Amino acid sequence: MSLTGFRWGGRWTSGAIGEKVRIELWRNETRASVLLASTKNDGEQKVVIPENASKGEGYSIRVNSQNNPDLFTVTKGSFAIR
Repeated sequence: MSLTGFRWGGRWTSGAIGEKVRIELWRNETRASVLLASTKNDGEQKVVIPENASKGEGYSIRVNSQNNPDLFTVTKGSFAIR
């Protein structure tokens, strides 16, 4: 299954990480792409995996606080882009 162009309907528990968050695509502990630079921290957002994302395993989605990059949540488990 190809995940490029895939729409991720992510949910997270909004809380004390600030009013705005940044949503990123990570691969093996390295940021691969910024999916959404800024969005309201309401616990829900749809984003699209870029068509030019490298194929492979070890991907995750990370939701970061815009105020404090040390505050974040990561998807459970990893996924592959094929």
